[in-house]
Amino acid sequence: MNINWNLDDPDNYDPWQAAMNSKLEWKRMFSFDDYLATIVSFWENALEKHTQYTSDLYWEVESGKTEMQGELDYALFEENKFPEFENDSFSSFFVMIYSYMESELLWYCRNLEKQNPQSMLLSDLAGGNSVEKFMTYLIKVQHIEFSKEKSPEWAKVKDFTLLRNCIVHNQGRVDDSFSKKKELLKFIQGQDSKLKLEDTTCILDKNFCSYALDIIKRFLDSVAAAKKTKVP
Repeated sequence: MNINWNLDDPDNYDPWQAAMNSKLEWKRMFSFDDYLATIVSFWENALEKHTQYTSDLYWEVESGKTEMQGELDYALFEENKFPEFENDSFSSFFVMIYSYMESELLWYCRNLEKQNPQSMLLSDLAGGNSVEKFMTYLIKVQHIEFSKEKSPEWAKVKDFTLLRNCIVHNQGRVDDSFSKKKELLKFIQGQDSKLKLEDTTCILDKNFCSYALDIIKRFLDSVAAAKKTKVP
C-alpha cells in the first residue's frame, strides 16, 4: 500500500495511516514458510539416513559379519528419540512465530502511541498476557475497528497463547502443574486443532505449524487493515 500524502504537510498527514503502513505487514512473514520447509526437510533427510544406517547395522549383526550389537542398540535408541527431537523443533518454531506476532503488535502500539498520543499510555495497562494488553490498547485507546467477537483468528490466537505458555513454562506437558490444563485440553481435542497428545505431552507437527503461521498472518493482516473509529 502506497502512502500518497506529504509527511511534511500537517494538513495532509494522518499519523494513524503512517503508523499502520510503516511496518505491520504480514507478507514479511513469508520467510517463515521457507524456514518451516527447511526444518521439515532436515528431519526427513536425517531420519532417512539414520534408518538406513540402522538397517545396515542390523543386517551386519544378524549375518555375523560384525560384533556391533552395542552400536545397533544405540542406533535403535536414537531412532526412537527422533519423534521427540522433531517435536522440540516444531515447538520452537511455533514459539518463534508467536513471539514475532507479539513484537509486531508491540511495535504497532508504540508507533501509534508516538504518532497519535492519547491520555492513556500502553504502560498504564496492567494484567493479562501481552497480546491481550496490546489489543486492548489498540481497541480501547487508539479505537481501531476490530471486533474480537467477530474474528475467528482472534479466537485461535487465544488458544495459541495457552499452547505457547504450556510449551515455555511447562515443557509442553498438559498436566496438573499447568494452571490452564482444562482450557488447553479443550483446544487440543478440538476437531480442527491439528494437535495430539502422547501421554500428557502436546505434539506439534509440520501441519500444525503451517496452520498456525497462516492464522497469525491473517490476524496481523486484519489488525493492520482495521480503520480508526472517529471519536468526539
